[in-house]
Amino acid sequence: MSQSEENSIGERLLEVLAVLKRNRKLKNDMDLAELAGYRTASAITEMKKGRMEVSEKLLDALQKNFAVNPDYILLGEGSIFSNEEQPASFIEARRNASVNKDPSMVPFVPIKAQAGYIRAYDQTVFVDTMEKYALPPGVNPHGAVWRYWEIEGESMEPAFYKGDIILTSQVHQMDWENLRNFYLYVIVTEDKVMLKRVFCKTAFEWVLISENEEQFPQQLITIDKVKEVWVFRRSILSNAKPTKVFEIKV
Repeated sequence: MSQSEENSIGERLLEVLAVLKRNRKLKNDMDLAELAGYRTASAITEMKKGRMEVSEKLLDALQKNFAVNPDYILLGEGSIFSNEEQPASFIEARRNASVNKDPSMVPFVPIKAQAGYIRAYDQTVFVDTMEKYALPPGVNPHGAVWRYWEIEGESMEPAFYKGDIILTSQVHQMDWENLRNFYLYVIVTEDKVMLKRVFCKTAFEWVLISENEEQFPQQLITIDKVKEVWVFRRSILSNAKPTKVFEIKV
């Protein structure tokens, strides 16, 4: 989905919320956030501005509580309010497609695809075209969004080397305030993908730390530059590294 389409959807969502507030069916965005299962209203704000895809659970909350037609928000079709008998065709189709996908098959982002990922990380069609691989044994595919990444560069040596692959699960923006200091995260910004240890200096600034600090010093980043956060779960080494110099004794 293009940015212009996201903006149009956000504008229609903004229109719908204005109507609900004008009719006194909805007091404020926080009330809607609670109905949709969000802890704060910031996600609603991001959706209205077109910076975040309108979620299925928000569309469900609008439809169930206020009879809002999801097709109007997503496609600009029909009227704002739907009859109780009228099916929400688009959202039902999207839900069915989601159910039919194999959750154990995880998209893989190799080094050569990371520039494209930065531009289109929030486009479902793009993610669906990526190569997918099965989760390792013992990993429950349900309850999380998973992603494989190929390591680039030397900043995380000796813990990780170029070509190593890691498995991560997504950290929703609502939970960024709860990141564990010095833990490993993949940070997607406006221009790069990085594996770093993160220290939350303030609510709005993070320190990104490399294992190879001599060559790659710490850097400060403001969270408004961050697009996605993925927490490290498993690693797959590209080759077996010797742990010492061996001496033949026999």
